[in-house]
Amino acid sequence: MNLRKFIFLMLDRGKYSVKDQLDEIKLANIDDEFAKKLHNSCVNNLVKYVKENVPFYMNINANTFEEFPVVNKVMMKEDMSLFRSRGDITISKIRHTSGSTGIPFEIMQDSRKAKRIQAEVIYYREITGDELGNKFINLISPSRLEVHSKLSSFKQNVLNFDVTNMDEQTLQKLYKLLNKKNNVSYMLGYTSALEKIADFIETNNLKTNFSLKAIVGSSEVMTDQVMQRLSKIFKCRVYDRYSNEDNGFIAQTDGINHDFYVNRGSYYIEILKLDKDVLAEENEIGRIVITDYYNYSQPFLRYDTGDLGSYSYRFVNGTKRYVLTKLAGRMSDIVYGNNNQPISTFAIGCAFETFSKIKQYQLIQEDKNSFIINIIDPNRYYDNDEYVQVLKELVGNNINVKINYKDTIPTLNSGKFKRVICNYSPNSNLEGE
Repeated sequence: MNLRKFIFLMLDRGKYSVKDQLDEIKLANIDDEFAKKLHNSCVNNLVKYVKENVPFYMNINANTFEEFPVVNKVMMKEDMSLFRSRGDITISKIRHTSGSTGIPFEIMQDSRKAKRIQAEVIYYREITGDELGNKFINLISPSRLEVHSKLSSFKQNVLNFDVTNMDEQTLQKLYKLLNKKNNVSYMLGYTSALEKIADFIETNNLKTNFSLKAIVGSSEVMTDQVMQRLSKIFKCRVYDRYSNEDNGFIAQTDGINHDFYVNRGSYYIEILKLDKDVLAEENEIGRIVITDYYNYSQPFLRYDTGDLGSYSYRFVNGTKRYVLTKLAGRMSDIVYGNNNQPISTFAIGCAFETFSKIKQYQLIQEDKNSFIINIIDPNRYYDNDEYVQVLKELVGNNINVKINYKDTIPTLNSGKFKRVICNYSPNSNLEGE
């Protein structure tokens, strides 16, 4: 155990200690019976609490979990006071996010929830073979850097890197840091940022004498090909994490395959159909709806995250586990085919994997039949007709495609890269017909 972790645990005292939260998360994710009991207890307590303390739910005629309505960020933003507890709960932390939704959002967290997230950080670091207190690299945006003071960064032993402008100088600096014997064994960042440093290493044919033992990608869709490529270049296990600012650490892969094992200690996940609030079929792409067991100051009960995914089951140590088999981007990121069928970011990524030599692409749907593909490919490895053909196979033949070759493709203010942008709405098109 390193000194920072030792000091943290020594200072971790009082009600809802992080250690107690961590022990419960660990047990829920290895013990099926405990996970079921925890789920039943947490859901029953949450349902009872919101009916008595949260205005939005007080007059809703629902007694069982399934009878409660699905809510989303837009509904909450209309009158946030309706979704916040009137009970005697002390606010421990206020988090702000807009992310890729573009909707500014303020989340209240009580002390138990704040400590739960701290425990999740430790748990998911340990899954990768790392531990709290070890030095790590965080590829992050300036908006997030603002909340990381120098003292906070020192305490966490984190080296923050701005990923909004990963130019040659920044990439060279990051490469030199990685190549030193500096005990950095863990790197976390947006998938697109991880790809950029991988591109830099490959393009310049650089040696990789790194001490990294684990890389964790987050916040953006990572395909199997990208995961395998990162693992080959960095010579370590690559993990894909599903987390958000609204709730916390929801699921993560195991570094071997691309199934996301849900954090049963903190959340319950439903995958609902795209167009109605009923359960999707196994392996069907649907909306990810989360129930957060522990945030009583601002409960997230059947909360539509805006993310898309699919589920299935895997047997782990003789136990049937619910897993997310795909994360398919956000509802706002999907494009639509000739018959207005939704096509996910994940499906687009898989289709464009054939263009493995390009540095980056971005697909924009302007209207039903008009698309733009922005491409970073100085060497022009592929003909325009090849891009058009792949897109036609994906969305249908009746389309117009404009291809732009770029030196750079901008990221969002959050530092995330939008691989897919949709400016077309099937509903608005129907209204105009």
